[in-house]
Amino acid sequence: MGAEHQQPRNHGDNEDLFRPVIAIAHDRPETFEVPAHQHFRAQLVYASEGVMRVRTEHATWIVPPQQAVWVPAGITHSVINESSVAFRTLYLHPKVSVDLHAECCVLNVPALLRELILYVTNAPAKESSSIETRLMKLIPELLATLEPEPLQLPLPSDRRLKVITDALMSNPGDERSLSDWTKSVGASERTLERHFRKELGMSFRKWRQHLRLLSAVTLLSDGMSVTAVAYELGYASPSAFIAMFRGKIGHPPKRYLQSHMLE
Repeated sequence: MGAEHQQPRNHGDNEDLFRPVIAIAHDRPETFEVPAHQHFRAQLVYASEGVMRVRTEHATWIVPPQQAVWVPAGITHSVINESSVAFRTLYLHPKVSVDLHAECCVLNVPALLRELILYVTNAPAKESSSIETRLMKLIPELLATLEPEPLQLPLPSDRRLKVITDALMSNPGDERSLSDWTKSVGASERTLERHFRKELGMSFRKWRQHLRLLSAVTLLSDGMSVTAVAYELGYASPSAFIAMFRGKIGHPPKRYLQSHMLE
């Protein structure tokens, strides 16, 4: 990973009751990682351009364009991206975020909220009577209306499973079956499958399929064609990939891009 950037402590840790929402804009032209940290305020991690990844101890979330990750206050997380991004983030005081989502999740950012985020992150700080302050008060109300998107991937704590999941996250198109991993991790196929279901709530096959879904969102957002993504992720044909994507998301890839990222 490239250069690491420390998260500004006076943003997420600002306890000023006078400012219910603090808006920050950063353009990141290079690969970067903000290492694990947490905030007094809840955070909405958003990229108007580019794809980011938010990771906690238990899961990782993909943040494609026009979507955001909601991170509740006090949750330790890191933020990673491997290409340039237009990073826009909101920090919400606990008094205005108490009734919002209790867990990390991906939220689709509708046009109105997107324009509000871009406006307040580009506007200088003003007095409480300014239009910026009034818009800040509207943002939590809009966030409360949004439903989470299925772009979360649970991560294991078991050492043997971590060997497998780390390798697959580096190469989502890896075709090895669970039985192929038994010798390298020192456990039987039955034991590994049991731990996948117990710890991650799904089978090995389902976990790998969900990983490929998240990887597909990233690759499609970067402009790769549906056919190229299908073969990159190990599918025998584009139609098989499209069927998986439709089954998980409810829309084929092109329609998903149009409705969620290019509106």
